Amino acid sequence: MTELTSIEMATGIAFGNTAGPAPELPDAPPDETPLAALERVCVASLDRGCCFVSFSGGRDSSLVLAAATRAARRHGLPLPVPVTNRFPGIDHADETAWQELVIAHLKLTDWVRLDWTDELEVLGAVATRALLRHGVLWPFNAHFHSPLLELAEGGCLLTGIGGDEVMGSSRWARGVAVITGSELPRPRDLPRLGASIPG
Repeated sequence: MTELTSIEMATGIAFGNTAGPAPELPDAPPDETPLAALERVCVASLDRGCCFVSFSGGRDSSLVLAAATRAARRHGLPLPVPVTNRFPGIDHADETAWQELVIAHLKLTDWVRLDWTDELEVLGAVATRALLRHGVLWPFNAHFHSPLLELAEGGCLLTGIGGDEVMGSSRWARGVAVITGSELPRPRDLPRLGASIPG
């Protein structure tokens, strides 16, 4: 882990170290499908004891939960336990219908639901504890997983974090390409880049 640069702090995006070579990826069988690779990783986690999955009901966490459930059933391992942060009273954050549809489709009976009011606010009790213990974290809402990690102590926690970047292009992809020098800037890039430069 390295200190965030000023441009990373301003944009809220960790670009990573572009000066050195990227770390080597582990070898995978050349004919392995993405699903098989995901299941292989899930088996390693399921085999470590109680395995929780951070489950919001979005496509990333639903994919991880489905893959872990499939892997557990195929390999005779205990089923993963979905864990969901919920925010009663905040209608636009209510994804209950979609979550219940996924859980029912996977035929899972264990599901931990944690209800929150203001504890997960940017300076709420959970975030403040994480800030005092670890300093500034990226992304800004990394503390959302603190209660889930505490629950999974002694086992493991799978997340779908980064799934949007894998399954689709990031809305920041063009800006990152210009900032890192892999693309030349165009006039329409200037407003977006200008807004990200620290004052």
